[in-house]
Amino acid sequence: MRDTSKESGLRTAHTMLLPHIDAEGTRPSVLAGRLGVTKQAVGQLVDELVEMGFLERVHDPADARARLVRFSKRGRKSVSTGLDVLEAMEAELSEKIGEKRMIELRRALAALDALLAPSAE
Repeated sequence: MRDTSKESGLRTAHTMLLPHIDAEGTRPSVLAGRLGVTKQAVGQLVDELVEMGFLERVHDPADARARLVRFSKRGRKSVSTGLDVLEAMEAELSEKIGEKRMIELRRALAALDALLAPSAE
C-alpha cells in the first residue's frame, strides 16, 4: 500500500482525510470537526487532493452558498481499488493467524480507534 501511495502522490495526511468524506459529499467544516483540525488545514488538504484529481468541490444542494467536497471519478476508482487491496490483505492475514485471532485484532483496533478519536466536545 505504501508503494501505491507514493505512486499516487498521497501523503499520510491525505489518507487520514479520505475516510471522512461521505458518498454524497461533505462540507469542509464537517471534515475539520471529524478530524479535530482547523478548517484551514482541511482546506489545504482538499486543495491538494482536488489538484491531484481525487476530489472535487460542488455546490451544496441544501445551501447554494455552501460547497461540498466529494470524490471525483478517479477518487472513487482509487477508493474501490484500495478497498480491494485491504480486503485481500485481511484475508491473507486471517489465513496466517486464524479467524479467532483476526476477530480479536479487529476488536482491539476498534477500541484503539475509539480511544484516539477526537472528542465530540
